[in-house]
Amino acid sequence: MLLPAVQAAREAARRSQCTNNIKQIVLALHNYHDTYKSFPQGRIARLGPSTSNAWSGFCVLLPFIEQAPLWDLAQGTDRTNPWTANEFTTARISAYHCPSDSNLKNAPLGGRSYHFSYGDSMHDNHSGHPNGGLRGLFHGTEWSGQYPAANDFARMKDGSSNTVAIAESVSGDQTPRVKGNILRGGDNDILPKDTSNGSFHRRRANICAAQIGANGRYDTTTYTVTTGTQQRGWRWSDGRPYFNAVTTVLPPNSASCTYANADGSGGCYSASSEHPGGANVGLADGSVRFISETINSGFSDQLEVEEGPSPYGVWGALGSIMGGEPLGEF
Repeated sequence: MLLPAVQAAREAARRSQCTNNIKQIVLALHNYHDTYKSFPQGRIARLGPSTSNAWSGFCVLLPFIEQAPLWDLAQGTDRTNPWTANEFTTARISAYHCPSDSNLKNAPLGGRSYHFSYGDSMHDNHSGHPNGGLRGLFHGTEWSGQYPAANDFARMKDGSSNTVAIAESVSGDQTPRVKGNILRGGDNDILPKDTSNGSFHRRRANICAAQIGANGRYDTTTYTVTTGTQQRGWRWSDGRPYFNAVTTVLPPNSASCTYANADGSGGCYSASSEHPGGANVGLADGSVRFISETINSGFSDQLEVEEGPSPYGVWGALGSIMGGEPLGEF
């Protein structure tokens, strides 16, 4: 008779620790901003001697979360890239782990439960491509030598209390379970794109959203789920959005899809958690909010936009930094 109460108490404790982790990470972002006058890129151009541009901005936060010795490991030795196992990439950082995210125990490369918000942008959000939207607080670093500027508080026209900085996303488990796992499609099917708007290509997420079948699992009739070690959340230092980003297009605990059948591509990457009913997010002002999976998310059949209000309701508005949307309560 006492078991449900015990389980509820344990989950409450885990959720509290998760909230504290998010507060610590957002505080680290603030301290980074104080030092460098901007937030880090979601995906940074290099790390120490390594010339790989696939590292995550979570790496440069290490000195700000009392992990300076780990940071030092990457400064004098070339750590190659985020998918090569070494003492840096396999480190397990408790501040980056939600205790409810039980799949992290399988992560061979450290693992991470928290991801940067890339806002309501899907097309080319892996690269910072000028043809893709850069509407979130974080975005990719480089495209053919072009480096979009890192964001700062001044560019956050919607206000720090109305902008998601980071969010939870459950790590994958190589099954069709929706939470934590990603469907792979082709360039113009699972996230259909429109190229009629000049150089800015736009995608919509309704096909992706419709791939959920019974019992919180994907219908894999048309598209496949990633297997092997390329699981969401399994590489803490990888800066590609497949491993690093949350998009505010579909609400928490919805489908996640990539459109180039590869872990290096852009896509729609939904927040998720093992906390019942939604997921925690860290707002840019340092507060933590639990976002319900029933939050107003507008219309997934609408194409993403380059500027102006988000078509994805309150959830989309929380992701854009200068959409100009009135939010009210959420």
